Amino acid sequence: MNNNTRKSLADIVNGSGRDDLDRLFDEAEAATDLVPVPRGKYRCRLTDGELTASKSGTPGYQLTLVIDDGEHKGRRLWHTCWLTLAAMPMTKRDLLKLGVTSMDMLERPLPSGMVCEVNVALRADDDGAERNRVVSFNVVAVLSDPTADDDFGAAAAAPAAVPPPASEESPAPAQATAPLAVVINKQPAVGKFSPGQTTLPCMAEPKAKKGGAE
Repeated sequence: MNNNTRKSLADIVNGSGRDDLDRLFDEAEAATDLVPVPRGKYRCRLTDGELTASKSGTPGYQLTLVIDDGEHKGRRLWHTCWLTLAAMPMTKRDLLKLGVTSMDMLERPLPSGMVCEVNVALRADDDGAERNRVVSFNVVAVLSDPTADDDFGAAAAAPAAVPPPASEESPAPAQATAPLAVVINKQPAVGKFSPGQTTLPCMAEPKAKKGGAE
């Protein structure tokens, strides 16, 4: 490559920007290589759920979980519920834990505040890289005000766990849809999720008004 055509930092930054870059580089602490979290059980908050598809076109519903305490607080984990004939029994099992009782509900945002106990394992891909895999999860509480924990706001800036395998595409932006109906009752900040309960109060289907109008 002709050195006369190479860009300098002065070409891509304005004014004192070069000095700022020098200072930032000198003061920055080098990040460590990203590695999976150790296998075990973690208390996590369910922060997102959206439709996705693998590179081969297999449809699924991807959950994003953020570790809520301990040494790995703020690290993110993903769990995909595949929408296929073979996987549907396991997918329905997991979705019922979230109060999802129909496919239509997957097109709406999940209510915030679900706290889960997540069993995490490690798996080795064909390239030898280790990645986290969510083996199972259970909803153990529902926070009526998930923003009450000041520390949790920092999770967005924390490093993520190793991303989903290359066989899965990053989920496409979800289309704008009507939010799930949320029924707010006067209750303590933390609601217990009773064993055997399959539908959360905040996931209840909205009742149609008389005449069929919504």
